[in-house]
Amino acid sequence: MINIYVDVSHMKIFFNDSNSSEILKVEQICKTKFKARDAGMAHNPLVKRGLISDVRSFYSEEHNILPTGFLRPLCGYLQQIGIEFNIIDKRKYPPINKQFIEELVSDNYEVNGFFPRPEQIDVIKNCVKYKSGIVKCPVGFGKTFCIYLLTQAYKK
Repeated sequence: MINIYVDVSHMKIFFNDSNSSEILKVEQICKTKFKARDAGMAHNPLVKRGLISDVRSFYSEEHNILPTGFLRPLCGYLQQIGIEFNIIDKRKYPPINKQFIEELVSDNYEVNGFFPRPEQIDVIKNCVKYKSGIVKCPVGFGKTFCIYLLTQAYKK
């Protein structure tokens, strides 16, 4: 069993009750699945000669940490190989303004003559539900309006 302590920017993996086989499997996943090519290294003479790699790992072996954004994929990989884990979420979230959420979904909510569209309301509900999110939408969707609405969802 491993414990994953999640903080705002990083998560730390503790192998307290794990056997050596589990530790090796988890470390192998962290080392191989969470890395990317660093385009900034493309012109480095050492990379061009093949002396160093332009691939950077997001996993710190020294501290057993990964960026928090990799939590879901890490959990998926751990489930695939049958490793039990606990998530201890240490992030602190502001309280949700439930009255605002109720007004938002009532179809009567207006901001300076603008009414949120159903897809914008879905964005807000999902960001609040999952306590995070990336709003990737086409031009004209109203992302700025969504962010404004999201600030209202957490306003005291």
